[in-house]
Amino acid sequence: GFALGRDVLLTPYVDLGFRFWDRDFSAQPTEHFQTFEILGGAMVQYSPIDRLVLTAYGELGTIFAPQRKVSDVTYDFGEGGAYKVGGRIGYRVTDRVEVFTSLDVSHFRMVKSSSLSGLYAPSGNNTDTSIRAGVSYHLK
Repeated sequence: GFALGRDVLLTPYVDLGFRFWDRDFSAQPTEHFQTFEILGGAMVQYSPIDRLVLTAYGELGTIFAPQRKVSDVTYDFGEGGAYKVGGRIGYRVTDRVEVFTSLDVSHFRMVKSSSLSGLYAPSGNNTDTSIRAGVSYHLK
């Protein structure tokens, strides 16, 4: 990271990921989805007082090789855009124990699949939101 003064740190990074999930409707076969992603991002951390760290980040990129598989038929989607944004508040109770809360939003778009015997999977937007609170233990 790059120090921007005494209390602020800027960290650029690259995020490589793989995502998979199932969608199950009781009257239809289970759908299996997967995609890879690559995003570039930056994280800013600010410590206004001792032991407290406020973090914000943002990423922008694309997904690639997205697929949907239903009953042994695989549909290849087109590549689409992706972004992630989030924030975290962490307070160190001791040198190794921290309490935290965070909010993360991740979004990506899958573009209409190729046609297989006249059938295709439509385009779709996917957004995941996560809210977390917890205690973490730092090994040092």
